[in-house]
Amino acid sequence: MDTLMVDLDGLTRLVEQVRAVASRLQDAPELERARVRHPGLDVTLGRFDERWERVLRQGVRDIDELARRLELAARCYQEMDRSLAQGSDLGAPR
Repeated sequence: MDTLMVDLDGLTRLVEQVRAVASRLQDAPELERARVRHPGLDVTLGRFDERWERVLRQGVRDIDELARRLELAARCYQEMDRSLAQGSDLGAPR
């Protein structure tokens, strides 16, 4: 076997798409805070808004982490392919 059967171009495109999703989430406009002029409901809506923003920020961080891991996987596969093409004993039993 001269190369691994991994679609490096596909992985690269996937990373680009994941980064685009993260970018769109980061650029999303903030929701206008709804107020109904009822103390209890306004407090509840405020808490919901805070949780929503926290979840959105965590989602962006998770998506960024996914992109980093995919990039790392692509680089590792690319290096393994390069080593195999050069006849390296990469992965050979010791």
